[in-house]
Amino acid sequence: YESLKNMFLSQRRGLRNTIPISKIKKKKIREVQLIGIVKDVHTTQKGHRIIEIEDEDDSISLLVTKDNYQLYQQAQEVVVDEIISVRAVSSRNGGLLVAQSIAFPDINVNHKKNRADVPLYAAFLADIHIGSKKFLEDQWKALIKWLNGEIGNSRQREVAGRVKYIVIPGDTVDGIGVYPNQEEELSIRDIYNQYKSLADELQKLPDHLSIIIQPGNHDAVRPAEPQPAFEEEIQDLFSGREFIFVGNPCYFSLHNIEVLSYHGQSLLDFATNIPTLKYNQPVEIMKIALKKRHLAPIYGGHTPIAPEHEDYMVIDRVPDIFVTGHVHLSSIGEYRGVTLINASSWQAQTSYQKMLNFIPDPAKLPIVDLKTGNATTMDFNRAV
Repeated sequence: YESLKNMFLSQRRGLRNTIPISKIKKKKIREVQLIGIVKDVHTTQKGHRIIEIEDEDDSISLLVTKDNYQLYQQAQEVVVDEIISVRAVSSRNGGLLVAQSIAFPDINVNHKKNRADVPLYAAFLADIHIGSKKFLEDQWKALIKWLNGEIGNSRQREVAGRVKYIVIPGDTVDGIGVYPNQEEELSIRDIYNQYKSLADELQKLPDHLSIIIQPGNHDAVRPAEPQPAFEEEIQDLFSGREFIFVGNPCYFSLHNIEVLSYHGQSLLDFATNIPTLKYNQPVEIMKIALKKRHLAPIYGGHTPIAPEHEDYMVIDRVPDIFVTGHVHLSSIGEYRGVTLINASSWQAQTSYQKMLNFIPDPAKLPIVDLKTGNATTMDFNRAV
């Protein structure tokens, strides 16, 4: 709460005159500005939106009428447990506020993207799911061949030679007991053998690559976010090149380019709580996360959140690249100068996904030119 409140105060001078809710109630101040946590949000029988907002001492209800179309659309994006700022007028008895504007912490419109000094590329390789019978082995072999300069036209081979970083944002292996009847679709039923197989596959990549590995909800770490990096017993399976093991989420810099990598389990929470969002449009969800400056604001939803002293899910720095995985889709976009990537997968449709009528978009590799900032996708379904 404090970090996002301070973010508001540093970005918007007008918010330095915010008033505590208890004072609003006692003195019945007509026009107010406040910053608070959303305690509850719901729609009335008449179609208006009610947002209950609280600060350190008190709470109050905020009415957003359906007649104010633009503001109502904003109110549709409000979710519980997030931090918002509000400008409103008090009702006559002071027990209700009528919203005039709602603001999210958001990122600066004028965010200037960093650039690398050398023409190197980063490739984003999410949701490999080694150990699954649905692992796309042929497409994976084509990826290995391309990165080793063995296939592709002259331009594609040139790009392959300039790839310096491989970023793996979670679900490196399929894990054990993650979804119903998963054991029937496992080719490797021991979790450590899954990681051994992953290590063997990554050894086939060119020696000059730096590989950054992050856990996801299928990996052998605690399920609650933020997730720590792999334990040493797993890390020791990987050797012979530069492997960098990080937690989930994580900021890191690639030749002066700041990357925010997050596996993306909370994408489902955003999609199920905001009517305008769809689970199969991850880039649109990522824009909302940046707008809220929080990766997982909803507590008690689909995403387990660990009770830490500090909220590591706050987007406290604006990245140049924001990458997620989890939803097994390939998508690239941009929001206020930030490149947004959902990094596909290397697993065909599982029985569980089929039951949910979810169609993945696998075997696609987003790559970013760190010097120009341009992002594109290599499709390895065409190479087999």
